[in-house]
Amino acid sequence: MKINDVEKITGLSQKAIRLYESKGLISIARDNNGYRNYSDDNVKTFELIKLLRNVGIAITDIKLYLFGVVSIEEIISKRKSQIVKENGKTSSQYLACDSIVTKIANEELVTSEEFTETEEICSESYGELAIGIDIGTTTVSATVIDISNKRQLESYSVEHNSYTCSGVKSEQDVSIILDKAERLLFHLINSYSNICSIGITGQMHGIVYIDKNGNPLSNLINWQDKRGDEILECGKSTSQIIKDITFESIPTGYGIASHYYNMVKGRGPKDATGVCSIMDLFGMRICGLKKPITH
Repeated sequence: MKINDVEKITGLSQKAIRLYESKGLISIARDNNGYRNYSDDNVKTFELIKLLRNVGIAITDIKLYLFGVVSIEEIISKRKSQIVKENGKTSSQYLACDSIVTKIANEELVTSEEFTETEEICSESYGELAIGIDIGTTTVSATVIDISNKRQLESYSVEHNSYTCSGVKSEQDVSIILDKAERLLFHLINSYSNICSIGITGQMHGIVYIDKNGNPLSNLINWQDKRGDEILECGKSTSQIIKDITFESIPTGYGIASHYYNMVKGRGPKDATGVCSIMDLFGMRICGLKKPITH
């Protein structure tokens, strides 16, 4: 079918349809004459996009959902949190969010609500690209930068919900964080050509124990960890002992304070040969390295 047919069926404007194509949310076949030929599956995807855009879900988040990087529950939860900050729980968008998961499960995608797309189609020409990844305490964020033209093409933020415990001992599941970061990165690699560099940043103070092959042996003990303040049998905390030895103040949450506590308590993994940050570990994983190299 042609774009006019899709416009009539979905209620989306041709501008919106072309925008979603340009953003890579959908791939359209072409006939022998080079004209776009939309399928029934394409129409269903457009209806799904319209349903999600109607409650204000970002195009970048929809893209991550369509390509399997995040679940529908995750993007709905993210949008609900945004709506609460913007308009509160009584807003129509918030109430509509509660029914979307059920509608998608039942394939009830058609909506009669009018929708006007506000985003604009940008030029698709770009030069060399750089990807930036930040592994934070609650999210993995990423951006794609057109280096040649000095502009940002897209940005993403994905919650990883990785806490295993909090409070005195604050730890996060490394496998969950790495999985989210890898899915997001490889989605961007598959979406763009001309990628010339990948920059990685993240929590500087948290530590992960690793073995001789660079494999993680522990959770991420993050910067919120307070075991360095726990008073030991000697009447001092590990942070205080470190200051006595080095004359340096090392706050709890810094990796050396957490590691020294584990040494004193005999709680570190027995096969560990070192520690590294979460961004070190991610860099090692995608580059096939066995040792951290971040300064």
